[in-house]
Amino acid sequence: DQRVYFNLKASDVKHSFWIPSVGGKLDTNTDNENKFFLTFDSERSKEAGDMFFGKCAELCGPSHALMDFKVKTMSAKEFQGWTKEMKNYKSTTESDLAKQGEELFKEKNCLSCHAVEPNDKRAEAARTAPNLATFGERAKVAGVKDANEENVKAWLKDPESIKPGNKMTGTYPKLSDSETDALYEYLKGLKTESK
Repeated sequence: DQRVYFNLKASDVKHSFWIPSVGGKLDTNTDNENKFFLTFDSERSKEAGDMFFGKCAELCGPSHALMDFKVKTMSAKEFQGWTKEMKNYKSTTESDLAKQGEELFKEKNCLSCHAVEPNDKRAEAARTAPNLATFGERAKVAGVKDANEENVKAWLKDPESIKPGNKMTGTYPKLSDSETDALYEYLKGLKTESK
């Protein structure tokens, strides 16, 4: 029941931010930031199970039809708690396998496109792929498959088979089964956690 303001900018091509059941959509451009607000009605939020689905409404490339996102509604108090958790964020890479995955993530140059911290201050030129800071909390991988072990590993092995035309296609390294296991262990530990 409050206005939620969005600052929208595309990192690659023109997109359009749209949450159909809430109303309103706005194009995103690479050259400037567009701003607008939506009001999430508490009754409709309850009916939706506090989860709304959004999508890109601009034909943006080969995987346009798979470009979906989720919007979780919460009270102002819950949101303040969540932002506090994000400020105290740390990954939970405790196992040896997760630590191997973290090293692989660096060695395979994944950090050249992906961030793994919520408040990554990298130059805008490096902002070319999703921030993976809370990957371990995601319900979907690549926005289209349930984020279970089988699907995440399939994505890591061959991103093109899950989401054709994604930015990793052609530049992504081939991974062995043991590398896939280690990366999976690392990524599932990327969650908000209070210190």
